[in-house]
Parts: sequence; structure tokens; C-alpha cells
Amino acid sequence: MANKAQALEWLALQLPIVRVGTPVLVATHPEFGDKTYRVNVKKVQAEVVRYENIHFVVEDEGGAGEVAYFLNNNTIAWTNSHETGTTAP
Repeated sequence: MANKAQALEWLALQLPIVRVGTPVLVATHPEFGDKTYRVNVKKVQAEVVRYENIHFVVEDEGGAGEVAYFLNNNTIAWTNSHETGTTAP
């Protein structure tokens, strides 16, 4: 298992991800002792650029047992030589 910093480092090394944004706290769950974060990533592959939100959960943040888990992801915008689009509301 990886902690939050290790998870972000691993994410930055994944192809075709070229940039990882700053994590933003989106929810806290005191009853479970965890927090949910969102980080934006930029992916480039061939002629297509995609921006995605990746959500992950961190348990025991800052503690000896800190661990981060992938929650979900969604594409929020894309562009290529033929079109530009978004799935944002």
C-alpha cells in the first residue's frame, strides 16, 4: 500500500499522464477516519489531450498507517486536431 505522497508520485509516472495537479480536499468522513481528494491530470496520447479528475481516499492521513486508495476517475475535457469538448456541467 502507498501513502498519499507515494500515490501522487506513482500517478505522475504513468503514461500517458504528463502533468498532475495539486490535490484538493473534497470530503471528510470522521466516522471512518478518512478523507477524499480530487486531483486533475493531463493526459496526452497521439493527437489527443484529455483532462481527468482522479479521486482517491486517504486513511489515517499524517499517521504511521497512512494509506491512499484509488476511488474513481472521469474525463472532464478533451481536445485533438478535429474537435474540442467537455463533459463538465
